[in-house]
Amino acid sequence: MKKLLLAAGSLLICLPAHSSVRLDQTRVIFHGASKSANLSISNDSETDKYFVKGKVEKLNNKNAFIITPPISSLDHNDKITLRISRAFGDLPKDKESITYTTITAIPKVKKDGHSKLVMAIATQVKLIYRPEGISDPNFNIVGKKIKITKTLNGISINNPTPYYINFSNIKLNGKFFNVEKLPNHIIPPLNNKEFKLSMKLKPSAKNTIDIGIINDFGGINRIDYNI
Repeated sequence: MKKLLLAAGSLLICLPAHSSVRLDQTRVIFHGASKSANLSISNDSETDKYFVKGKVEKLNNKNAFIITPPISSLDHNDKITLRISRAFGDLPKDKESITYTTITAIPKVKKDGHSKLVMAIATQVKLIYRPEGISDPNFNIVGKKIKITKTLNGISINNPTPYYINFSNIKLNGKFFNVEKLPNHIIPPLNNKEFKLSMKLKPSAKNTIDIGIINDFGGINRIDYNI
């Protein structure tokens, strides 16, 4: 989940995740058999009120989802629920699809005749579409289906499952290593990614790979591999 600070529509800086406005989940799972999925937003402030604007990014250059209401009012110590619904375009039926939902919280400012700089908080979370016929995963089982092999400069990770695999971190022989930058360390379904290592593998002995996989609830499932 990403948080950004906006001013007059321009991106300024990254914002620490301790704003009074928060999303109650780190990702939204949209089940293909359902007509909609919900996203809850809370305001923990004792005094501040906000306008909340929701937007779902395009998927395959189409507006595959819409969010309603597009603009809401969020009072102090209050909670609202936005609804995400399917809109246009067919999506794969044999694997998950992914896009992002952006929620922007704009502080309500009293009109007093003076100009004021208003800072808006934008939070982005993953929206994962899980087609009908694909069950909710047990990532301890899904993780064991991942295949890891040695490459010239590191490792190759193959994801033969219909699920997006989102890594929180990876350790080699008990130590964290730097990986070639990938967006959130995500490996798409039925796909393969190569990671460049900052340390060398043992060429003639077993290497232990410890991977943390983020599950549907934002928790971490740790899986060990020997290569």
